[in-house]
Amino acid sequence: FVRVVLADATGGAFTVTIPDAYGRMGQQPISVKRTNGGGNAVTVASAGGTIDGATTQSLATQYAAITVVSDGNQWLVI
Repeated sequence: FVRVVLADATGGAFTVTIPDAYGRMGQQPISVKRTNGGGNAVTVASAGGTIDGATTQSLATQYAAITVVSDGNQWLVI
């Protein structure tokens, strides 16, 4: 079971904030997929911990997606 967020930035740029990675090891992955084209940014941020060592990840193009799992301290893109 994967939690999925579909992100449409047609109306403007925004950030999808996923939960804190701390203590979430072994829980279901989270996927964020951008559904629109255009210049508005979709940024993925964590409420705690990094995402592959970075504070945010950008979904710059239509249909770009990331799926992350927690190692208990940070989110890892799979």
